[in-house]
Amino acid sequence: MNPALRILTLTQQALALFILGTIPILFGAVQAWIWPIYTVAAYAAFAALAWSAAVCAHSARGRSAANAWWAAAALFLALTLAACLPLPDALLALLSPVRFDLLRHSADLTGSAPLLPTVSYAPLQSLAWWAFLLGLALLFAVLSARFANARFLRATLWVLLALAVLQALYGLLQALVPNLGVLWVTYLKSGMGDARGTYINRNHFAGFMAMLLPLLLGFSLSRVRWEEGLDFRALLRSDRPHQHMLMVLGLVLMALALLFSKSRGGITGTLVGLFVFVVLARGGARRIPAGVWAVMGLFLGLTLFYGLRIGFGPIIERFLAIDTDISRLGYWRDSLPVIAAHPFGIGLAAFETVFPIYEASLGSETLTAVHLHNDVLQLLVEAGWAGFVVLAGAFTLFMLQMLRRIRRMDTAADPGPFFLAAGAYSGLVALSLHSFLDFNLQIPANAVYFVTLMAIVRVTSREP
Repeated sequence: MNPALRILTLTQQALALFILGTIPILFGAVQAWIWPIYTVAAYAAFAALAWSAAVCAHSARGRSAANAWWAAAALFLALTLAACLPLPDALLALLSPVRFDLLRHSADLTGSAPLLPTVSYAPLQSLAWWAFLLGLALLFAVLSARFANARFLRATLWVLLALAVLQALYGLLQALVPNLGVLWVTYLKSGMGDARGTYINRNHFAGFMAMLLPLLLGFSLSRVRWEEGLDFRALLRSDRPHQHMLMVLGLVLMALALLFSKSRGGITGTLVGLFVFVVLARGGARRIPAGVWAVMGLFLGLTLFYGLRIGFGPIIERFLAIDTDISRLGYWRDSLPVIAAHPFGIGLAAFETVFPIYEASLGSETLTAVHLHNDVLQLLVEAGWAGFVVLAGAFTLFMLQMLRRIRRMDTAADPGPFFLAAGAYSGLVALSLHSFLDFNLQIPANAVYFVTLMAIVRVTSREP
């Protein structure tokens, strides 16, 4: 390999592993001083990818094939960027009459020049979050190129497994020692005794586990030597039985930590994701391979055994409890007037600025809704109908295309990539469902892992 190309490739891999291996450690990178660091790292990795393409212009491995969903994602970025830019008064009055009237009345009352005539109510915050979303798109391109190298993909999965197990162990300690808390954070008062790892919110920790559990289950199955058939004897003949057992135990720890997060949305999303994994595992054989049943049976059996020893009572109580706090339905209902008044959106990351004017469900002046607890609905509020339709359509198109690819894969002939693709796809389904009840994709770490799963399923399900 050309020395310059090798250096650029190693740079991309190092930056990708830095991002994926560290981003959840400091509270899921939610602080404004943390996630820009990872945004810059994603830009740097993409710059190295573009440079390597220039050094080796004849190589097609690092290039992304043109797809309709790529074009739709680019259109979404263009639309949301336009919302941050100053517009002529006539155009702003047409696109967002409520925003235009507010700016005009503010200028009349203060006697000063009007604020920036943008669709976004918080243009600087919108631009900052737009830069992060662009970083996610660039990171997806980098990972899609680098995961074509099976060794790097395998190394990345080992890093994710180690990180997830460490998070699970920390989460279980928090469940067993209620006053343990999260690192050095002292202001947390609610939810003590729930597993949350290094995340502030247990639901976002559950979202992290919901994505990685199906993926790493697929990884564990891909490590079995299936050359002589997808049956139980292949497991018994494996030359790495201890490795397989340790991987299953790691998955059990992750499942227990997820359960003891008591996140109803996370647990439900994971169960749906595992169900999708089982359905996909049928493949073209129209039956679940015996070896897959063995691994999943061992995983579920050990999870049930250790869960019973710790006690499932608090989890069951959480599912049966009727919330006495503010209902998510109230948030969603209050968002409808925002959507009606702003068909082209209020700007990315501007929800906290606008929503207090419209909310009627909090019932207290001391509380402020920062997120809508529904990623899909918040996308509609912030990006408007055009942005929502474009991005939701792009993701739907991507998922349908990947599903067709996975269903066409020959499970018996190439089980390794199949199980990885099925696991990544199931993780995407799990978090997508969870995102209807929470704001996981507003958490930088979980957004990064979401696009990582997209890159994995795209590469491993690639058609010949």
